[in-house]
Amino acid sequence: MPHVSIEGPLVLEDLFSAFELRVERTPAGPRRVKNLYLSRRKNTLLLETLVVEGGVTRKFYLRVDAKGPNRHGIRIDPLVHVERTRGVQNALAWVARTIRDQIPGCSFGATNMAGLLDEA
Repeated sequence: MPHVSIEGPLVLEDLFSAFELRVERTPAGPRRVKNLYLSRRKNTLLLETLVVEGGVTRKFYLRVDAKGPNRHGIRIDPLVHVERTRGVQNALAWVARTIRDQIPGCSFGATNMAGLLDEA
């Protein structure tokens, strides 16, 4: 399962308030973060995401979970089945880069998507 670890001073409540809903057009098709949902305990953030590739629309949630002090994981939420296509993986990498770039002091930790993080 594709995932990215973000290390650094990330506070999900602050990210929830500051994250801008975005649309980006790519050669493969548009991708969009439509909405955000923060859990009551403020330890999980869901990003409602949409990817269009080859005329097929895929809707899914990206999940950001607190894994420990200064460590968060980003992955595709397992409760909604979506085919892990290149476009879906690129959307995960795009969101991970957005979070890293938006929060000073954050960097990528463990991931199985190293090549995609550079090109998302």
